[in-house]
Amino acid sequence: MENARAKGKHIGRPETTLDSIPDKFMRYYALYRAQNLSVAELARLAVVSRPTVYKYIQLIEKRNLIIAKKLDIIAIRDVCSVEQTAFGSIELSSTVYLIG
Repeated sequence: MENARAKGKHIGRPETTLDSIPDKFMRYYALYRAQNLSVAELARLAVVSRPTVYKYIQLIEKRNLIIAKKLDIIAIRDVCSVEQTAFGSIELSSTVYLIG
């Protein structure tokens, strides 16, 4: 194994990525998110084990959290409201939110 590592070979199982999640799982994941399926039902329909379902859910939700944080940052830069007063003038106001 040392010889293989020295040559740059990967030892062990390949890492699970979003691209490696089966399409069948993704199809039923939407039903799970809508609370129409339990984890056990999702596992049975996608033909994977319950621990695998939890692993896939963790990967998907981690990606969704990263995307949500990026969208919040983008949205914060663009928050602005335009109001017309009773006198016909226009007031611009913007709000800045801090994400912690």
